[in-house]
Amino acid sequence: MIPIIMPGKILMNLHGRGLAVATGVQMANPELKPIIIAGDGDLLSIGTSHFIHAIRRNLNCVCILLHNLTYGMTGGQIAPTAQLGQIASTATQGVVDEPIDAVELAKTIGASYIARCTTAQPIQFMRYFRKALQHKGFALIDIVSQCVTYFGRHNKLNSPVEVFNWIKAHSVTIKQAATMSKEELMDKFITGEFVDTEKPTLMEKYFRVIEKAQTRE
Repeated sequence: MIPIIMPGKILMNLHGRGLAVATGVQMANPELKPIIIAGDGDLLSIGTSHFIHAIRRNLNCVCILLHNLTYGMTGGQIAPTAQLGQIASTATQGVVDEPIDAVELAKTIGASYIARCTTAQPIQFMRYFRKALQHKGFALIDIVSQCVTYFGRHNKLNSPVEVFNWIKAHSVTIKQAATMSKEELMDKFITGEFVDTEKPTLMEKYFRVIEKAQTRE
């Protein structure tokens, strides 16, 4: 179950459907700004089409992606973000599929605010979250986070501290990444703010259509 948070309310909904439900919530009450919390298996696998179209429509929301490289609630299967060579319950000899980068996908579709941090960067997260709340449009915050039970144990990282330190060691800033080769960035998480721009939101565009239709009557 995926939570959608609104002022004074939490709405639980089906895995992969958070952004679809959030779209309906906002169209029913445009004053609400949903906060969607989703995993990488949720947002980038079963929910990929909703992710793409919510960005394309510029839904006014905050989408928090908990990016832990695995299906942490259903058995440790290969997640869409799993890195090449990573061990998973459905890849005991190592993952062979190229991973999906949520930041690059969101940039390609046209998200108006995109940031990434890790659980080792709480101050950055708070800054990004405040900006995302104030931002008008689709705001994605990708948080690289640890799953000790499945990612950690399968990949010889047997404690929360080991996974935490592994994430820190594999994170670089946008500025650092600019001086690194493609090979050096192969297993790295690039952190920082990638996009911060403005464009009409879904509801702004709908209100224009309604106003235009009313003036014709």
